[in-house]
Amino acid sequence: MNTRRTPIDEMNRFFDQFRGDAFDWPTVRSNTETDLNLTMERTDDAYVVFADLPGFEREEIELTFEDGMVEISATHEVDEDSHYRSRAVFDRISVPDDIDVEAITATYQNGVLEISLPTLESHDTGHRIDIN
Repeated sequence: MNTRRTPIDEMNRFFDQFRGDAFDWPTVRSNTETDLNLTMERTDDAYVVFADLPGFEREEIELTFEDGMVEISATHEVDEDSHYRSRAVFDRISVPDDIDVEAITATYQNGVLEISLPTLESHDTGHRIDIN
């Protein structure tokens, strides 16, 4: 995670402090990321996608598969006293083969989402054609 503060971060921090001190307004922090550190591996009969999602609860994660694309989005919100924070992530990855949609499974443990996308068995084994 990048801990270096940009001038915008410093300005936001200043205004957050000013609002909190002068007016006792709630502090709002929001962070949206588009890179979940997605990786995809090919096994004999499936693709397996891994996504790093530390800090999210299982019910905060939305997972869909459509038109050969796995789409992951998640939102985590914390509302404590006068501080509100939210973190949202979104990413997608293309799967190159036909997938058995009914057999897709996903697990989430220790901040890592693992999605198994079984491939459809090809009924066409192909045939070599000799040229005369």
